[in-house]
Amino acid sequence: MIRKLHKYMSLLLLTVWLVQAVTGVSNVFYRELDAMLLDTASRPYDEALFARRVDQLRLELAPARLSSVYASGGEPGQFDVFLRTPHSGLDVIRIDGEGKVLRRQPWVVNFSQSGVLLSMRLIHETLLIGNNALLFIGVSGIFLLSNLILGVRQAWPRRGQWQRTLLARAVANRNARLFAWHRAAGLWLAVPLIVVVTRVSESRSRISWNIWRVKLRQPLVLVGRCRRCK
Repeated sequence: MIRKLHKYMSLLLLTVWLVQAVTGVSNVFYRELDAMLLDTASRPYDEALFARRVDQLRLELAPARLSSVYASGGEPGQFDVFLRTPHSGLDVIRIDGEGKVLRRQPWVVNFSQSGVLLSMRLIHETLLIGNNALLFIGVSGIFLLSNLILGVRQAWPRRGQWQRTLLARAVANRNARLFAWHRAAGLWLAVPLIVVVTRVSESRSRISWNIWRVKLRQPLVLVGRCRRCK
């Protein structure tokens, strides 16, 4: 019974856990990966040229409104200009230190228009916003933690079998060999994974609660407000 429960719970929720893990890792290194994929040499920041170009963009893109300017964070001398449009909602324009436009993409989850990297960032960050995020993170953490405990209970070796189990001693049968590696890996990693899951769930729930309380609409860190965007 425990073996079947562990097996089918893993199969059913594997996609959810993979989405959380993959989007989380890409979000940690988002700025560096984004700068690497853009692969454009930056120009030093020139305040006069930059301000003039922002003014030109404001006029060229009307009736869209330039709302904010942020340092991209991945490559020095690159900035993201956020543009509110009547149709698409929010676009982001990447410009260099002299105001040259390097890229424009919608700030939405759309793999064909926004790209894979930005879409994964938005997917991950939307998991932290709102009251439903608290429920999602809590339920996901409970299932993952209970599945780890079930796996440890299933893999727990008998007395005198610890060394053989932890070292995954080679067996002739291929399926049995894979199961032995899976069992050994589960026992070796059980305690670190349980600690990580509980700490991550706790911290993410706290972040979700704080974001929900202040009703933050955009998952962004403000580093500068464009004075000429009004």
